[in-house]
Amino acid sequence: MKYSRHQSVIGKEAQKKLMDSSVAVVGVGALGCVAANLLARSGVNLILIDKDVVSVSDLHRQILFDEKDIGSKKVDIAKSRLEKINSDIKIDMYNIDLSSENIKILERCDLILDCTDNLETKFLLNDFAVENKIPLVHGSATKDKGYVFNILPGRPCLNCFLGGSKSLMTCSSAGVLNYLTNVIGSLQVSQAFKILLKENYEKDLIRFDADKIEISKIKVNKKKDCSVCKEP
Repeated sequence: MKYSRHQSVIGKEAQKKLMDSSVAVVGVGALGCVAANLLARSGVNLILIDKDVVSVSDLHRQILFDEKDIGSKKVDIAKSRLEKINSDIKIDMYNIDLSSENIKILERCDLILDCTDNLETKFLLNDFAVENKIPLVHGSATKDKGYVFNILPGRPCLNCFLGGSKSLMTCSSAGVLNYLTNVIGSLQVSQAFKILLKENYEKDLIRFDADKIEISKIKVNKKKDCSVCKEP
């Protein structure tokens, strides 16, 4: 059986729940490639969203692409590779810049993975997820440090601890270790599984330091006056 090794750990009912789930991976770069790969192999249906094409500087960390893919649309290549990995799942793709005009395509997913590297899109996803009560797993990785944070109804949101930020350090400006993105993308999937299966997901911000090989947890308090997740 395709999922037998997985099912032996999580159980038959949990595996079926994963196979009935749909996860949106927003940003098919370093984190998105890792996450989509693991989700596809686990039987989860996917929605892939990215506007970019593959460049040579992507290849050291974006594991779904190779040199022949340079210049091609990331979502096209990713879908093709993932369908070869698991032909049983449904994969929808959108070669778009996500915006307030088209974000409603996420309404039909069960969970959103934020694998983007720009603050504007991260806040857009946060606002949409909070408003529509869709679980969102935030991820970021630059240089040798990465972060994962689960945003669910009634919990602190991205605006509670990043509100007011004007810019975000990116891989293109600061660089990133390729094994760091594998760790952070995998942590995002681990939390996605727990949320989809209604298990005890991590409530704190997860911080991973690849230099020290150290995981720490940081408590994020819900802002009473948060403009996004404030209770009515």
